[in-house]
Amino acid sequence: MEIVKSNYHYPLLNFFTFSHVGYNVNSFYPLLTLYPIAFLFKIISNPIDAFYCTQFLLLTATEICSYYSARLLKIQKSSSIMFSMVYTFSGYIAFVYWFAFELGEMLSFVVLPLLIPLTLSFIRPSYVNDSLCQYREPLLVIVLTWITFSHLLTTLICLAFLSICFLCDLIIKPSFKKLLYDIRIVLIYLLATSFYWINFFKAYLGQNITGPEKYLNIINTIQLIENSLNNSISTGNFDPIKVVSIGIIPFVFLIYIMANYSKLNNLEKCFLWLALGFLILSTNLFCWAYLKEHFLNVTIIQFTFRFLIFVVLFITIDMSLLAKPRIFEVLLLAFVIGAFNINQMSSFRAEGMRQQAITKKPSNHHQPDYANFKVNKVNFPNIYSGVYNSKGGPKDYLTSNQSEHFDSIADNVIYTTNHQRIKYKMTPKSNQVNYEFIKKENGYVDLPVLMSASKYKVYDNGHIVNNIK
Repeated sequence: MEIVKSNYHYPLLNFFTFSHVGYNVNSFYPLLTLYPIAFLFKIISNPIDAFYCTQFLLLTATEICSYYSARLLKIQKSSSIMFSMVYTFSGYIAFVYWFAFELGEMLSFVVLPLLIPLTLSFIRPSYVNDSLCQYREPLLVIVLTWITFSHLLTTLICLAFLSICFLCDLIIKPSFKKLLYDIRIVLIYLLATSFYWINFFKAYLGQNITGPEKYLNIINTIQLIENSLNNSISTGNFDPIKVVSIGIIPFVFLIYIMANYSKLNNLEKCFLWLALGFLILSTNLFCWAYLKEHFLNVTIIQFTFRFLIFVVLFITIDMSLLAKPRIFEVLLLAFVIGAFNINQMSSFRAEGMRQQAITKKPSNHHQPDYANFKVNKVNFPNIYSGVYNSKGGPKDYLTSNQSEHFDSIADNVIYTTNHQRIKYKMTPKSNQVNYEFIKKENGYVDLPVLMSASKYKVYDNGHIVNNIK
């Protein structure tokens, strides 16, 4: 957002935030879809108002995309409206919007429902509108590209899901022509997203990246049911396991669908089993404890409840296929959803009012509790600059060497050969940073910049410096 405000292009090394030390995080998090959002922060002076406007626009876009996704599945208008409302205002999306504030996930959820009709257009085209089959290839690439440039983990789950679907289709109906067709789609997708993947693997492979903090939160099934029935949301200073849910309406939908299993057609049964499969993946019903003990890399998921969005998606689309509500019933459901949301926001606001007010910039002697302080226009820049509880910002995706020296680099101090400090003026730019200081004697200077796999050029008064390390 700072980049767009300053009219700069997309950087791979971030000198604008997180203590301005050239954090390599932009090579790991796909942020291109944040550009439209960043323009709101440029237009609206108050970043809090800009963020809420962003959420409103994303929720509106999610409703529109989910409605047309249902219509592409030949679902009647009233059922399509029901799907768009229940999906958009489900418990898990509310959790992401109001508890986690994960913009990347918010962006990916906008187009996620389109994957269902698009996938079916390739493997079972009779279930979707004929018009979709004409443009299925470019639309699938566009949707996957959007998700890829929004949120990496959602991308990996979607790619795994699509791979299984296409592979099963090839096994059931072997066809060399279809195989070549699928390969072509994969190549087009890789070409469309090559900007991200090339930089990602360049920064990741062979660099001994530490990755996110190694832990795996596994939600208990009973806890998830309690959270869903409670249908509440909380501020970010609570354990997410005690807050995350699918929401009471998708939970009721799931019970209703299971109770009417004998009435389901093959597609509806398939969606139900997919919902149950992702539900198992989201909880302790899956063998996460065993995988955590024997395969440490599985901890990169961090939270098993990340699969819940697919539970919500398949439950709500299945209910839309099964039910044929009248417009009055849809309006009644809209009223219920509105009442639930008003109750959630009232509870959320009440908890927020009890949070700590920040009146000055934190120091080593004055740190607020984690995620338990009020965010306002004044202290908002300090959040993404990493001055609250975490010096330099988060320490995800650092090399082992960067992790070892990160705290001293994040102090933003320039040292001379004799370890003396130098006063300087710093100006961040896209993929570069300028330091202005006066040094009378010859010798080396130690600049507060993280070294990554990127190639660096250092200039001294316009002349390139060869001796850098």
